[in-house]
Amino acid sequence: MDAENIGLRRGSGTGRQFTTVVSFLMLLRRWCQTLSQTNKAVETRYTVKPVVAARLLAESTVLVILSLLPLSLFVVKELIAADWMIKLILALLSPISISALVAAGFLPFRLVLTAGGIKTVALLRSTYVEWAAVRTVKLVSKWGFRIYEIRGESGTLAFFPLWFKKIGEIVQYLRMKAPNRGRSVFSADHSYKRDFAVLVIQLLKVGAQLLFLTVFWFFFASYKSTTGNRSEDVLILLAAGIVFSGIVIWKLYLLITMPGEVCLTRDHLVLKGILGTKTVQRSDISRVGATNFLQPEGLVVRCGEKSVLVGAVFESFDELEEELVEIAAGSSKVPPQQSFEPGHNEQ
Repeated sequence: MDAENIGLRRGSGTGRQFTTVVSFLMLLRRWCQTLSQTNKAVETRYTVKPVVAARLLAESTVLVILSLLPLSLFVVKELIAADWMIKLILALLSPISISALVAAGFLPFRLVLTAGGIKTVALLRSTYVEWAAVRTVKLVSKWGFRIYEIRGESGTLAFFPLWFKKIGEIVQYLRMKAPNRGRSVFSADHSYKRDFAVLVIQLLKVGAQLLFLTVFWFFFASYKSTTGNRSEDVLILLAAGIVFSGIVIWKLYLLITMPGEVCLTRDHLVLKGILGTKTVQRSDISRVGATNFLQPEGLVVRCGEKSVLVGAVFESFDELEEELVEIAAGSSKVPPQQSFEPGHNEQ
């Protein structure tokens, strides 16, 4: 009888211990759920657009293949016996591809907005910036690649490209956290300048197209002399050459006529370009719109009877656009700050 009572007591004690463990695990689960919900409440995560992610994945795959191509010189029999020029090209493609992959590793693919700051996440580097350190948020062009820079007293603190979902919401929230809405503090007379590296890239592109165009017309003249004027191939080549020549000449014309510096004064808009300087009265600016598909990305500013094309290659181009729109609307006031939280307003 005593042995049975002892066994019952032991069983009841084991049952209490089991109940205690289960209760503790349930409390731990609830605490983890509460903590997760709290983190979600104070953190907002942004990722790149699906189309951009697919393109980046495809380009990265190509770069990996190109970086490994020199190994094929020791494996593929056809390449082992190939000309030295082909081997040289394959050898040069590898370091270029590796450099591009390393550079891509520093590009953020995720942004995390918290109560204390912003975190940019990349494969090779992550950066955290506190809100108190943010002074301005600028849209800049680096070697033809447009990014937003988060700047503080000591310079650039972090950056992120424009390929994120809800990019307008991100920038709006960042500027609400910064003094003066993250805009530069300008005097009455100030200017926006084109990035010199962008100009070099544009000139190189046009130069390469002109070189290709020259080679094409030499080939056309040679082909025409051997086949005659009535060949259908000659007519097709002639039509293609005329269209391509028109496109290249049009791009060159826009590059020459577009301003490289835009100066804003109290009464005038001063456009400085390769061909000279053009001054427009601020009161003559009636409309500011986007460019069409035949023009480079930027703005078309209607000034009286004429229009001026302003390319999207200036530092703080978004601030320039905002100022021009305000001038066209007849107001240059800075819009008042509004209460805004990420995740609630979608732009």
